[in-house]
Amino acid sequence: YYFNETFVSLSPFYTKFFKWQYSARLMRRKGGNCLMRKHFTKQFIEDALFELLKTKPIQNVTITELVQRAGVSKASFYRNFLDINSVINEYLNKVFGNLYEICPINPANIELSIKVVLDHIYQHKDRLLILRKNNLLSNMDSFLFDCTLEEITRNKVLDNKYQPYFFTGATVGFISSWIKYDFSDSSDVMAKYFVRSLNGYMKFN
Repeated sequence: YYFNETFVSLSPFYTKFFKWQYSARLMRRKGGNCLMRKHFTKQFIEDALFELLKTKPIQNVTITELVQRAGVSKASFYRNFLDINSVINEYLNKVFGNLYEICPINPANIELSIKVVLDHIYQHKDRLLILRKNNLLSNMDSFLFDCTLEEITRNKVLDNKYQPYFFTGATVGFISSWIKYDFSDSSDVMAKYFVRSLNGYMKFN
């Protein structure tokens, strides 16, 4: 398959599918870098899985169906993932595992820091809502908890060794409820709610 402008009139999925096929074949033809091929393969599989999850529960998705939709082989799938659930876990880790590397929490401007973090999460709104609909967000909490605990501990703005765990749990609940309520409030509003909730507990400059 070679992508050109004639595919623009196709449905969004098939337009994307032919682009995938074109990218994969172009990399092979040019002897593309192995890491780059791995990245594209994993992205194709992730994209295909979310397309399927729009219309069916994960237990009804087969590896055969997934790799056909992604335009990759079963061998390529198993080189990158253990099973279908591991695709979801890798996506959640990508979104939440290093959340504060995007914008480390700055106690001098906590609201701005939190807003940048929430903006990042909001960019994944559609896929996170698909996961919520399919009850596939259970591992989100562990990724979010670990990175939040590390960030709060690093800032040393709390009074005792237990408070980082207290506020980490609260942060996980705060973000989980935002997803539960379909992101009904903007990241700006949520950042203000977050800071108000911290008043009297954290020592801001």
